Amino acid sequence: REGLLAGSRLSSHAALEPNEDLRLGAVSAFDCLLRGLEAAGTTRLLDQYYSDLVLALQAGLGDPCPQARIASGRLLVQLVRCPHFGEGARFFATGLARAAIPSCRHRNTGV
Repeated sequence: REGLLAGSRLSSHAALEPNEDLRLGAVSAFDCLLRGLEAAGTTRLLDQYYSDLVLALQAGLGDPCPQARIASGRLLVQLVRCPHFGEGARFFATGLARAAIPSCRHRNTGV
């Protein structure tokens, strides 16, 4: 059963930005943006950028920094729970699950 997941290891992901604080800050900025739009009821403004947000947060699931992984996972859950974006999430479900599995199999699964 190791066929699809054999090559995926948590440590095999290389971050494009070497600074952990900047990567975590980017996820926090996405979080603030989404919370602000939800409070104003204008989440439809993100329709054009939905796939970009999901793919950026999916990359965050493989981040070497545990705080960035946690923040990305929480924001993905928040994004999928928006009623407006729930339908679009099914297209990314398989990829998101595959990206999250290495974090679940890591020795620090509490992360």
